Amino acid sequence: MKLYETSNQIEFVYGAATAATTGTVIGRYATIGLKSASGIVGQTLLVSKGSSATAWSTATFVSGTGTRLFFRSTFLPDAGRTFRYTVGPANDGAVNAIYTLGKLPIPAALPHAVQASITNAGSQALTNLPVTLSVSGANTFTNVQTVATLAAGATALVTFANYPATLVAGVNNLTVTIPADAVATNNSATWQQTVSTTPTFSYVPPDQPSAYSAYGGGTAGLIFALKYTTQTAGAVSSVNVYIGDASAVGRTVAGVVLSTAGAILARSADYVVQATDVSSYKTFTISMPPTIAAGGSFLAGLQQVAYTGATAYPVGIQQEIPGRPATYYTVPVAGGTPSDIGTSNYRFMIEANTVTPAACASVTGLTATNLTATGATLTFTDPASAGSYQVIYGPTGFDPATGGTTITITASPYTLTALQPGNAYDVYVRTNCTGGGTSYLVGPVNVVTPCVNTAAISGFPYTESFDNIPTGQALPCGITVLDTNADNVTWRISTENPNSGTRNMRYQGILATVAANDWFFTPALALPNAPANTRFQVSFRYRAAGTGSTGTSNFTEALEVKSGASATVAGQTNLLYTNNSINNLVYAQANSTSAPVVAYLPAGASTQYVGFHVKSAALQSNLYIDDLSVTAVIITATSEALLRAVSVFPNPSTTGVFNLEVNGANAQKGLEVEVVNNLGQRVYTGTARDNFTTQLDLGNLATGLYHLKVKNGGEYLVRQLSIVK
Repeated sequence: MKLYETSNQIEFVYGAATAATTGTVIGRYATIGLKSASGIVGQTLLVSKGSSATAWSTATFVSGTGTRLFFRSTFLPDAGRTFRYTVGPANDGAVNAIYTLGKLPIPAALPHAVQASITNAGSQALTNLPVTLSVSGANTFTNVQTVATLAAGATALVTFANYPATLVAGVNNLTVTIPADAVATNNSATWQQTVSTTPTFSYVPPDQPSAYSAYGGGTAGLIFALKYTTQTAGAVSSVNVYIGDASAVGRTVAGVVLSTAGAILARSADYVVQATDVSSYKTFTISMPPTIAAGGSFLAGLQQVAYTGATAYPVGIQQEIPGRPATYYTVPVAGGTPSDIGTSNYRFMIEANTVTPAACASVTGLTATNLTATGATLTFTDPASAGSYQVIYGPTGFDPATGGTTITITASPYTLTALQPGNAYDVYVRTNCTGGGTSYLVGPVNVVTPCVNTAAISGFPYTESFDNIPTGQALPCGITVLDTNADNVTWRISTENPNSGTRNMRYQGILATVAANDWFFTPALALPNAPANTRFQVSFRYRAAGTGSTGTSNFTEALEVKSGASATVAGQTNLLYTNNSINNLVYAQANSTSAPVVAYLPAGASTQYVGFHVKSAALQSNLYIDDLSVTAVIITATSEALLRAVSVFPNPSTTGVFNLEVNGANAQKGLEVEVVNNLGQRVYTGTARDNFTTQLDLGNLATGLYHLKVKNGGEYLVRQLSIVK
């Protein structure tokens, strides 16, 4: 570093640099520059280089916060590279930036006024400074605004007159200038702009199509949004987001539209970022496009839902120095007060597409029930009472704008027929408005028709590994799902984290504000009239979401398992299992010896459907079920109440110490406890209390299997214990 006393000049001078010969080549950040009283914008002057893979000669100077010089060993400073700071002249105005749209839709963006950021970089005040906007190209326009006074170091936001209403489509070239002064290099700035009849709003200029870097939030999730204003009434139909970094691959995101206060107005379906999305725009179609009044503003953005693992950076950004005010925001993942991040000097690469508002309100509460091999019953509510509707259906993932089958109906409910057995469909509904036109589409709801003639299961054990899926079908034959809360998020077959084979059943909790309330059901199980000492037992494996297969998840899931005479919520009358604290990453087994225990299916001959009901709170994640079975077992308890009341854990035990938990056994006195070995020899006796956890210390026993018997008067229960030292 060189300091010159007579001129007050400061220089950062670099000599010959030598690259390291070991280790991984990665980018590093450094801070080089001058700081005044604080580190805020206007109090610093820093050397900035946004890419570590560019020459040091490309560096520029900015006022901002944080580390700005990005470098690596494969792009060393050239010998003698100097960053020089000199005392500013007395008379030096500077055009910092032009603020306008990169894509300007007509007529939706008109009237529109261009703005410019002007700074007095000199040491004396500027007065009556003329600032000129010149537009050439597809349109021509000139306007001059005068800054009456601008103190040394101060910045003014200059607003020019509105564009003429006669703009035509094409490319505009904008230049903002101020008169010549002591420094000629900062007296002008340029901007390119596309004017189009396509109703797309964007702040990205067409001659800067690529991202400078990428922006992301922590694992709790975040919304990245920017503000647009439409001068004609419109509805935001989709959001285009430039996916800026490969770290976003595999993460779940969604397009969102918010009010300027940060309330979520509408969102797209959730989407898992693919490798092919990186370094390009991804369009997120808004399910229920919200209408924005003429002259109204809105926020368009990307919702990065909660996740685990390494930080993801999904949104492409560009440098904007200084960042325009009241435009770029972060918002809490579930909506809330927006935080202006304009001082970060970044521009989000997020676009908003609008359409003409619908002629009437859309239907609400669209559901599909009563599934058969060839049909389903559609139910919805029409706030407009139009009495005429279009149903559009086709294979899962089809585009309702260009494909599918359309039928007109007059009322809800409606039975959709002519579907094919063992197939998955998406179904949409829109209203034919009484005054002409249609509403927006509502949907899709997913309909999976069951296999033809799925007979009740009469051979046991019944097993389901979720690995065998018929061609064209989304679920194993006989398995059905129910989206009880109608949020289009429910159980699906997944290849993610199977316990065995290649697939499992997964509930993907991806709506941050919606609690889980979804079921999947087994086929009908025809339980025979078995001997008195034989009952049927459900067993399955389960785990929560997270990276790896050990430890615990950051999320807690809740599950209950029931059975009943039908695959409906009302038909599920027998509670078999409840666990509201699922956070294990290694698969756990739920069965007759687990904690919590799985109760037996009802005694006697009956037809039962077993239902798995996920009921996790909002802001949780995925729940996985695998290796489901229903097996005939010899009964080990004379009382259902005692069977439900007793839990033993850990089992197996590596120390020989077990916790015997009894809750709700209705024991008037203490319960008798004994443990015998495989020779029938009693190796432990004791007592236990109801609504209490008793410790069984069998640490003196050898590794092996033992049998625990708990007695409550004339009732008893037998459990197998395993000691593994």
